[in-house]
Amino acid sequence: MNLNQLYYFQKLAELQHFTKAAEALFISQPSLTYSIKSLEKELNTPLFEKKGRNVVLTKYGQTFYEYVNRSIGELEAGAEIVKNYGSPMYGVVDLAFIYTMGHKFIPKLVSSFSKIEGNEHITFNLEQNTSREVVNLLKEGKCDIAISSFINEEKTLRFKEIAEEELVLIVPKDHPLAKHKKIDLRETRAYPYIAYSETSGLYSHMKKLFEDSGFEPIVKCRIQEDHTIFGFVENNYGIAVVPKLSTISSFNIVPISIEKPVIKRSVYLVTSKDRKLAPAPQKFLEYIQKSCLK
Repeated sequence: MNLNQLYYFQKLAELQHFTKAAEALFISQPSLTYSIKSLEKELNTPLFEKKGRNVVLTKYGQTFYEYVNRSIGELEAGAEIVKNYGSPMYGVVDLAFIYTMGHKFIPKLVSSFSKIEGNEHITFNLEQNTSREVVNLLKEGKCDIAISSFINEEKTLRFKEIAEEELVLIVPKDHPLAKHKKIDLRETRAYPYIAYSETSGLYSHMKKLFEDSGFEPIVKCRIQEDHTIFGFVENNYGIAVVPKLSTISSFNIVPISIEKPVIKRSVYLVTSKDRKLAPAPQKFLEYIQKSCLK
């Protein structure tokens, strides 16, 4: 059984006449007859019976016709979706990015891209996660483009810096350090910290930050998502170093600029060195490169 046989069967069932069906299919009548007989032989069941000069479906053929219609409908719907993926005007972009980029950077980027004539109908599937998970999605082919921290050992991926994030110390508003506008991290060594988990792209930045400060922080717990850290700090469970996000103001915490050591977190556009992108993702990639690359 092959797809052509199913199309031939469907057309014959609709037109109920071998000659008319063959003409509609642009094949010879003997070819259509042979195809239907082969299908009936494979199924070991008569699918059509004669009715005057026409043919009609048997009860078995009617049952099969319902399944064939559904199957062909699904195949054609799938083909249409895939065609849209290949369209530079109606395609889909699968974009994965780290949590901190979801507050301003990604919404602004996607919105400005979509306002350009010819991009209005391009849609986006968006996935937020840690740097490691975002990069894994890209490696597995589950997204087209990723925005993450740099991961050194990934030789099959291309990393290009597109943004920087300032890191700040956050403390509860009633904390002894809350009066500071700027701070040397060495002044915080006596206080417990809430740190990023090892799966977070910020983990390596924090490790270097404290190495440069010359002390090992007292870590009470490790968390991978920024707002959960904000919540723990707000509830006086510890202090933390985090990217300076606008959403900090929604919590009962104080951001303090870090005077020493000086460090900023770089964020990267990540693409596969080997995988070719469909037109719409390629279009969006070129927009990012034009708009954001340093």
